[in-house]
Amino acid sequence: MHRSATLLLASALLAAACTGAPAAPATGDGDLGGDPDVTLPPIGVDATPGTGTLPSSDALVRVVNLYNEGGQQTLDVYGLGGSELDSSEIRVASVDYGGVTDWFDPGYVEGSGGDRTSSIAVHKGGDPKQLAGMSDATIVPGVRMTVIVRPPDTFGVSLRGAYDSRPETGRADVPAPIADKGVLVTGLDGMPGGASGDATYYASVGDFCLPGRFADPEIEKILGHPAPQPVGNDLVVPPGSHTLTIHRASGDPGDIPTCKDDPVASVPLDIAANGRSYVFLYQAPGDTKVQVLVVPFEP
Repeated sequence: MHRSATLLLASALLAAACTGAPAAPATGDGDLGGDPDVTLPPIGVDATPGTGTLPSSDALVRVVNLYNEGGQQTLDVYGLGGSELDSSEIRVASVDYGGVTDWFDPGYVEGSGGDRTSSIAVHKGGDPKQLAGMSDATIVPGVRMTVIVRPPDTFGVSLRGAYDSRPETGRADVPAPIADKGVLVTGLDGMPGGASGDATYYASVGDFCLPGRFADPEIEKILGHPAPQPVGNDLVVPPGSHTLTIHRASGDPGDIPTCKDDPVASVPLDIAANGRSYVFLYQAPGDTKVQVLVVPFEP
């Protein structure tokens, strides 16, 4: 047992509520990190002295693993349950580098006033020591959230929470669908330099780079096609089955990218009208290869 105040990097996490299957380990190419001599309890069993199960928070969370300090790392994911004076971590999933867990209920810790805080923690695979965590006292049933574990920077390990859905409508922090198009919510979370990066990338599924959500019709008239937007923005894509190709920007800074050359990665993409998917770029340490992870919003 331990006090919930020991969580590192307390910041906003909102989990997501809806029906779903218990979390299961994701598959990928990551190498097992941590101490191979440490034996963790099975998934769903209390990871600290004592026994217990997580109380239902009516929320769903999933974790994307882009953490790569010291090489590709498998992560173990925990929820917290109990009271603010006596809480336990319960292992709910494991996820390889470049993978995503299934949806899981993170549970909650109840405060003395009856308030509830939903929290998760991540450990290197096989390591009982917590690597990082995040929590939120404003958990709302009906919310789904994707949590991205990013490579460390000068401030340490970073976790970013992104809303897939919230029960409130019209929220600016939930990317809205487009009736006759697909939306790609793209990010550079797993690239060297994080969101700033050391290069600019564009995406295509055909003859031209994908445009952003808010295309300027006047620019489209001049170009003969929508103006491209770089990865890191919400991009609009025709519905259907495609090969999504990522291109590194080349040429002079003032040139308009065409996505005719400089492909660095490609991945299958299936998206429906009104559909949304995350697209994460990531790169393992010492590797020049850019990789792409597509994660649909829908459970």
